[in-house]
Amino acid sequence: MSILGERVTDCYSCEHSDETLGLVANTKHHRLVIVNDQLYLGRAALIARRHIPRISEMSIGEQVDWTEALVRYEKTCIQVFGATHLTVANLNNHGYREGGVPHVHSHLRPRYAEPIGFAGLNFEDPNPGDHHLHGDDNVRLVSEDVIQRIAVVMKDGWDSIS
Repeated sequence: MSILGERVTDCYSCEHSDETLGLVANTKHHRLVIVNDQLYLGRAALIARRHIPRISEMSIGEQVDWTEALVRYEKTCIQVFGATHLTVANLNNHGYREGGVPHVHSHLRPRYAEPIGFAGLNFEDPNPGDHHLHGDDNVRLVSEDVIQRIAVVMKDGWDSIS
């Protein structure tokens, strides 16, 4: 399932809408994808499948679908990896830089009270109970294999939650 409607030139989300690496779910209006920065195990992006530059331009159906996906993903993170909760950030700042093209998406970061091992790696929330860390010094890039392994277990968890 790719973008709904017209792809917008130079829009990162539109141009990458057919990628399957890290794909956890396609809902009616959104894609849920595990990203390569796994400072927070299970970090993902929830991306509108229609090109929408602002949250205020989402239809009621898209808003409901977005909320349901957030709730379901938090439950998935708790069930699969024992997360305590999920933080959500809607930034879109880069889309408004010169030459940028905004596309509604959310950054999802599961948070943890205890370290967890997965795929032979140890993941530890660097600051449980505080705002998530960001910036170039707070990135943990993982291989495509690890991204896909996370996506597979998250998809299984997603599919088991209604």
